[in-house]
Amino acid sequence: MHVGANNEAIAALPYYHVEDPSENREVKSNELKVHGNTRTYNLNSLLAQNIMNSEYFKELQEIESFLDTVDEIYNRCSHVAPWAVGTSRIPSSAFCLLMKLFVLRVTKKQMYTLLNHPDSPYIRALGFLYLRYTCPPKELWGWFEQYLDDQEEIKPCPDASLMTMGQFVVKLIKEMQVWRGLC
Repeated sequence: MHVGANNEAIAALPYYHVEDPSENREVKSNELKVHGNTRTYNLNSLLAQNIMNSEYFKELQEIESFLDTVDEIYNRCSHVAPWAVGTSRIPSSAFCLLMKLFVLRVTKKQMYTLLNHPDSPYIRALGFLYLRYTCPPKELWGWFEQYLDDQEEIKPCPDASLMTMGQFVVKLIKEMQVWRGLC
């Protein structure tokens, strides 16, 4: 399948929110801007398509609120790698929930809730991933700078060693292919 066909397939997915200038979508106050592709949210096209086609993502359509989505992250995520353990085609719960956050369009206040959440490093990590994939580059440092020395531990991939949240944030800033060095 060529790249154009992949994008057409993504746009045709029934559970996918596609931003269209003619669409009468209500923009929330303080909604974070999405930089780049508003169809895939800058995820790999195959990953985005697999998320949209996954049964779990379809189930997530029942969740309507930000706080319920955060609860789901708490209950379902034990890593934040893109693919489910032992697969290269099935998206992880974390990335399905990340897509859910993209579709919900997080506000600044909600982002602060994610980044400073006391209950789970995976809630925080999904906040950082949201920013890494959608934040305008000139604004990214403003979000990440205060977390560079964060000592909370996280295991980003099932087989990875523990690292600090600060180390995870640095990887998100420095690495173009973040997952190659982590998983």
